[in-house]
Amino acid sequence: MRSSAMTAYYEPNAERENFVLLTGSQAIRLILDACEPEAVVATGVEYSNNGQSFTARAAREVIVCAGSYQSPQLLELSGIGWREILEKYNI
Repeated sequence: MRSSAMTAYYEPNAERENFVLLTGSQAIRLILDACEPEAVVATGVEYSNNGQSFTARAAREVIVCAGSYQSPQLLELSGIGWREILEKYNI
C-alpha cells in the first residue's frame, strides 16, 4: 500500500498534545547550546512565518528532517559543517 507523510505521520499523531503542525514556516537555524567544552546539543529551532521570526525550544530532542538538500543547508546555517565554507559566509 502506498503512503504519504499525511497518512503515515500526521493523521496518527494529529490529536497528540505535543504535536504542532506549522504550515508556511521556514527553519532558519538550529539553536545550539554547549553542554561541555567539546559537546554541543541542539535545543531548539529558529523559524520564520509570515515575515516574523520565532523560536521553538525542545524539551527532549531536536529531529532534523528537511530533506537531502535543506538538512545540510540548515546545519551549515547553524554553524555545523566544513570550516572553510562557514568562514567564507561569516557563519
